[in-house]
Amino acid sequence: MGNGTETLKELLALNQTPSKAVYKSGEVCKILDISSMTFHRLVHAYEPSLSNSNEPRIPNSLDSFVIGTHKRVTYPELIAFLERNKSHDRYNS
Repeated sequence: MGNGTETLKELLALNQTPSKAVYKSGEVCKILDISSMTFHRLVHAYEPSLSNSNEPRIPNSLDSFVIGTHKRVTYPELIAFLERNKSHDRYNS
């Protein structure tokens, strides 16, 4: 789990974004350097696993929750997303 944590800390420092428990969609876009359309595609693609695993069915997706009409992503979910997708970025970039 250390790789995702360190990567997220580096991305937060690079973007001068404070570490906090929950991030707004615009903050996630800035941290991951993605567009808002990509953010919404990642969130829409999320489906929990059918097994008891904490892994989603689609690795390249983000779990989020809604406050009012705004989506939020937790710090642990960002770490998990980075860990799930580190090999995808390496092989498909």
